[in-house]
Amino acid sequence: MKKFSITLTLILCMCLGSAFSLDLTVDQAVEMTLSNNQSLRSAALDLQMAKNASDVSWNGFLPTVQASGTVQRSHESMTALPVTTAFAGNLSFSFNFNPALISNIELANQKYLAGQITYEQSKAETIRDVKKLFYAILLQQKSLALQEETLANTKTRMDQAQALYEQGYTTELSVLQAQVGYENLKATTLKSKQTVEQQLANFAFLLHLEGEKDLHLVGEIEPEFKSIDLQQCLARIGARYDITGLLKQKDILEVQMEALDMQIWIPSVSINMNYQPIHSDVTQNWFNGSNWSDGGSSSMTIAWNLTNLLPWSTGRQNAQILEENIQKLQISLSLLQENARLEIKKNITTLGQAKEAIDNSERAISLAQKSYDLTVQAYEAGSKELLDVRDSENQLNQAKLGKLNEEYNYLTALLDLEYATQTSF
Repeated sequence: MKKFSITLTLILCMCLGSAFSLDLTVDQAVEMTLSNNQSLRSAALDLQMAKNASDVSWNGFLPTVQASGTVQRSHESMTALPVTTAFAGNLSFSFNFNPALISNIELANQKYLAGQITYEQSKAETIRDVKKLFYAILLQQKSLALQEETLANTKTRMDQAQALYEQGYTTELSVLQAQVGYENLKATTLKSKQTVEQQLANFAFLLHLEGEKDLHLVGEIEPEFKSIDLQQCLARIGARYDITGLLKQKDILEVQMEALDMQIWIPSVSINMNYQPIHSDVTQNWFNGSNWSDGGSSSMTIAWNLTNLLPWSTGRQNAQILEENIQKLQISLSLLQENARLEIKKNITTLGQAKEAIDNSERAISLAQKSYDLTVQAYEAGSKELLDVRDSENQLNQAKLGKLNEEYNYLTALLDLEYATQTSF
């Protein structure tokens, strides 16, 4: 019966714990962020607007068609002419054409493609940043777990010192030292715990989960080591969002330059047609053709702004500005490509250094663990002081924390490399 009660209690505790906490993996965190991120929603709307503009960019070829009707009554006068009421209708058609209209269609399409790149870049940055933040909080939780384990060991040694003092095997000073060490570590651990809780609260706010269940991050900082080829990574530079985005901006300027040249060097054609039926007196028979007349006309005009042919004209100056901006973009592209190469090389170097440090940390942990175990045994046998145990335990914790930090560095460097090369390893 007693075993049944204990089992039931444990089950209830587990159920209550799961009811008031939300288990969250890194993939779930990414999915929630992509669903709830306001910046991404805004970028998606910008992309949709650019798509809409591209889909109807052909509307520049639509003619202008306008219909109107007028009823006009003459004023009474001293003459013998009768007062009449006339009706005039009007149906006009006009169409203006310049080859630049074709370039405007291409310009709208290029702007839409640029919007796609911007959106995908924002999405990739969000995924990378959320993963790095997730693992950063996990690192803090692992560090807190080490502190809590040390705190529990310190309390055990404090209780042992108290028991030994009561039995007359140690001094009051030893007990006080153990108590001071425990209280100091307790305050430090409490502060670390509050920091982790605040980070979790901020993360929940980012995921739009504030006010709901407490977050419980599920995962480990255990990177899977990858074999990465530097040359293959450098070959992926052209796929980077920042470089493709800059290239697309260059394409946009070139299309604008093409459209401006067409406006300057090619005349525009304007076709106008106007049908204007006029009925001189609405009181007369509307079906008698003699009562109607047509005041409409048709015309075709070829216009060429010769002023824009002058080198110092507004049109040619705008063209020169576009050409200079294209040159500036080319320089920026070269600098960006060089920085991308340096970034990729740095990430790969960081991966190698982190892996080597992890291997060294594993050996350091093994040695520190053995040293700590022997020191504890010696302390319990009375041949080592409490300070020796603290030093040995600190060395062990530093080795464990050092490995965690290097594992985190490896994970974040791998995430940065994946973002820098737009590929998954």
